[in-house]
Amino acid sequence: MPNKINNAHDKFVRETFSNVEHVTAFFERFLPEEIRTQLDFTSLKISRESYIQKDLSEYLSDIVFEIRTLEEKPLDLVLLLEHKSSSYKYTLIQVGHYLFSHWTKCLEKRKPLKPIIPVIYYQGKRKWKAPSIKDLFAGVAAPLSDYLPVLNHIFIALNSLSDDDIMTLKISSLAAALFAQKGRFDQTEPLVELKRIFNLLSNSKVDRNFILMISVYIISVSKIQPPIIIEAMENMSSEIKGEIMTTYEQLIEQGRIEGIEEGEKKGKSEVILNGYNNGLDIVMLSNITQLTQEEVIQILQEHRKKKH
Repeated sequence: MPNKINNAHDKFVRETFSNVEHVTAFFERFLPEEIRTQLDFTSLKISRESYIQKDLSEYLSDIVFEIRTLEEKPLDLVLLLEHKSSSYKYTLIQVGHYLFSHWTKCLEKRKPLKPIIPVIYYQGKRKWKAPSIKDLFAGVAAPLSDYLPVLNHIFIALNSLSDDDIMTLKISSLAAALFAQKGRFDQTEPLVELKRIFNLLSNSKVDRNFILMISVYIISVSKIQPPIIIEAMENMSSEIKGEIMTTYEQLIEQGRIEGIEEGEKKGKSEVILNGYNNGLDIVMLSNITQLTQEEVIQILQEHRKKKH
């Protein structure tokens, strides 16, 4: 069974690609040239309309973008970014379900149908080739296999991108996020990798919340120790250093790194209230506790706190 989307990897990817500048830079660099050259990236926007049915909501991401072509008579397109932190052979079944759910809803609402280009973004460390529906029916040969559907898609595997590929991104905070997703700070030289991530962040105009979000993600998914974190932050401001280490201590205290049970709402409520009182926003509190933003807001409302 695939991982549910409320894990740390998916939350981090979703927040990273909820920034239009990040999405634009990513697609401009990594989409196939024959697709990239036909798109008007100045028109790209994040779609707030969801077409995912309840039976898929826990297993399929819903990062959808609307964009127009550069033709004389522009065509409206939809880009579906489906993130996977591990390989899953039935991914295309899920994506196909999404496509037809989307089009069915359009028919029901009498909206025009728009072409959808699925982009599967794979973050896992194991090798995984682009999936094919025919791979699911290995025992079916032609001519019977000719009746199996073909679902064309763009497959971007993070582990196939070189460091140079990532460093050529025009936004250094996005490069830092991709290096964090590669997770090589758990290898033999974590300090070198972590320094690169923090140096990229210190050279960017990214706000403190994004820096804290990356830090929380790294702390949550790795076994990296405080001395290494402190040394890697040599070029960061003293204010950011303090906030990162405070966050680290909060995570340890509440048992996040030691594997706190997801059902211990009381402990998470304390983290949310303490973090809120120290200036953390809804997005950051959601990432720290692994609760949805709606759940965070509900806890704050229960304690008569107002949203930032």
